Amino acid sequence: MYADDLILISPTVSGLQAMINICSNFGVSHDIVFNPNKTVSMYVGNSVYCSPMHALHVGGSLIFWVNRLKYLGIYFVNKKGLCVDVSKVKRKFYASCNSVLCQSKYACETVKVTLIRSYRCLHIVLVHCV
Repeated sequence: MYADDLILISPTVSGLQAMINICSNFGVSHDIVFNPNKTVSMYVGNSVYCSPMHALHVGGSLIFWVNRLKYLGIYFVNKKGLCVDVSKVKRKFYASCNSVLCQSKYACETVKVTLIRSYRCLHIVLVHCV
């Protein structure tokens, strides 16, 4: 876990605020600043459309509620349940592979696989989808 790759999951808004307070207090004591402009909350489930959500705060700043968030390159979307959008990661993977394969069209399969590994095309998928 790194401070800018943190995700908190709670079944209640009050529980989430309690976890945010713990993180904020830890940050104060360890010189870590949480940026409220990069902090969002997302509710997963059907009832979000029926009732307004309670406000959450980090360091005195309001945290906005969103229906879509990006975490480690993967988009999570609340569409009356949780959906995962990996389309951007797939596009990056295909673009990387196509770039390598276009430059090595006369090479044997072993060389192509080695080039794909060395240009870290597979890394794009593994880092974002594992």
